[in-house]
Amino acid sequence: MLAGSAGQPGEVADAWSDLDVLILVEDAALPRYYPSTDWLQELGDVWAVEQPPGGATTLVRFADFRRLDLVFRRRSEVSEIATWGASLLWAGHRVIFSRAPDLDAALAQFFMRPVPPPYDAVQFDRMVNAYWFAAAAAVYKIVRGDLLIALHLALELEQQCLVLGMMLRDRDEGTTHHRDGGGGDPYVARLRGAQQEYTATGIFRIIEVCAIEFDALAAQYKDRYAEHRHPLLRNIAEARSMLSV
Repeated sequence: MLAGSAGQPGEVADAWSDLDVLILVEDAALPRYYPSTDWLQELGDVWAVEQPPGGATTLVRFADFRRLDLVFRRRSEVSEIATWGASLLWAGHRVIFSRAPDLDAALAQFFMRPVPPPYDAVQFDRMVNAYWFAAAAAVYKIVRGDLLIALHLALELEQQCLVLGMMLRDRDEGTTHHRDGGGGDPYVARLRGAQQEYTATGIFRIIEVCAIEFDALAAQYKDRYAEHRHPLLRNIAEARSMLSV
């Protein structure tokens, strides 16, 4: 069964479109197709494969950059399609071949567009705490002359700012599905100041810029968020002075 954009009537795929495929198999047959990947070679020159945790899914990239996203489900799971199928089937689907009348009946229902997960205060607070802990560690590594680890941590801080931007975009647009970009570009623009040389001075600046933006983004995401950056910025100023950078 084709899903996603390929399952929508009138939708035109381009060279950059992937092909979302739902494959229903008898329970005993699943191991032949997942997690096994040897059989994929019959479809082309496999270049890279990923199998994300949390489900029987295989993402395939061929050498010619054709892209297949394969989702496998057991026949016994058809009755639960409303639970697992919405994120895949909400935009439409097209059955290519089926011997399962129960699947045909299950597909007749309406599937809701995927929405962002509800706000989780505990998970968000963990994210915030981990961010500032990593920021402090990055400063320490610069002081100790370990620019390799310092840069690794600083780039992780930049990445976490982008994660917050994605969370805000999902909330603002009311969905986790974004076939075309653009809505997140303002969050990228806010991090332009983090484009620095990979020196002690430059990495300090990456940490500073990201600290300011993380606080601002977190305040957008959570009401009554308390800013955390000021002790870090004072610490960076002291480190700069000591190192004369």
